[in-house]
Amino acid sequence: MTPDAFSRAVNGQRAFASVELARLADLLDADLHWLITGQPDPHRLVVAARHDFDHATGRRDVPGRQGDEKVLRDIALAYRQAYPKSRSAPDLPSSSVDARAALGEDFVRPFADRLESRVGNGAGWPL
Repeated sequence: MTPDAFSRAVNGQRAFASVELARLADLLDADLHWLITGQPDPHRLVVAARHDFDHATGRRDVPGRQGDEKVLRDIALAYRQAYPKSRSAPDLPSSSVDARAALGEDFVRPFADRLESRVGNGAGWPL
């Protein structure tokens, strides 16, 4: 970004491109959401996991886990209270016929034909 382009963007004479905002956030070590909105990102991850890994045994260990158990339970409770309804993934179709029915008649026909020819024949997948 040229100094002139930066000056015009800061003065409201041109908009920042998304890639320019991302680069500015990196250069300034700033949160991109904050740069765009002026507000902290409500979804920003603020917890980091730590663990030890023994290459000889393949065993992982989390130092201090026992002391963190109450905090982890409180976090899990907060999520259950904030999102009380389960958000499970929908069941995937079990056959190409079911997939075609789920996608609807107006879905691109060649895709459904390719799917059926390579994945299954309506009796379940794979062939």
